[in-house]
Amino acid sequence: GNNGESNATQRNHFMISSGRTQLHRDRVVEALNSVRNDWIHWPDADERKSIAKRIEAQFYFPNCTGMMDGTLLPLSIQPCCSDYEDYVGRKFQYSLTVNVINDDKRRIRAYLAGYPGSTHDNRVRSNMRQFKDPQAFFEVTEYVLCDSAYSPSDNAIPAYKKGSGNNTSQNTFNGFLASPRVITEHTMGLWKGRFPWLRGIRMEITDNPDSK
Repeated sequence: GNNGESNATQRNHFMISSGRTQLHRDRVVEALNSVRNDWIHWPDADERKSIAKRIEAQFYFPNCTGMMDGTLLPLSIQPCCSDYEDYVGRKFQYSLTVNVINDDKRRIRAYLAGYPGSTHDNRVRSNMRQFKDPQAFFEVTEYVLCDSAYSPSDNAIPAYKKGSGNNTSQNTFNGFLASPRVITEHTMGLWKGRFPWLRGIRMEITDNPDSK
């Protein structure tokens, strides 16, 4: 199938009933969900130590267990809900905000999705299990790296915000931080490249909670 195809167009293309095209899609989604935890899961203590050693060896950040960033997933259909204006993001007319934590091998280790496109990345981060109960996910010295959109905490180290002055030490730190953060951009690109549906989600959001 191609992006934007309906049951009717896929029925004509594959010469099957429109109900069967829906059935096949539902089965694919069910199959992907059934193996989700096999591929997306938080690393245990031993794996976090291995990740931290690799990151320190390459980027000189000790005890770092990953990188975090937010991204927008565009909606192809205007939301039909009372708060539809909240879905207007900074890049797309309508979108969803997703917060992602990945490791150095460009694997997604945790995410939180479904927030309207206008939601700030830091707000989504605050609702992730990893930061609502950090003791269950991080050792005392462990943290993730992120950009300046996030507020600093014991388990999240962001870049310095750009100020009016020229602070050499802050600029140096941001320069070192830029290299590992590129991995997050690669992760997002690989994710959206593997699942093109994410580049234009054909889902209608209504006031019905089941649609969100």
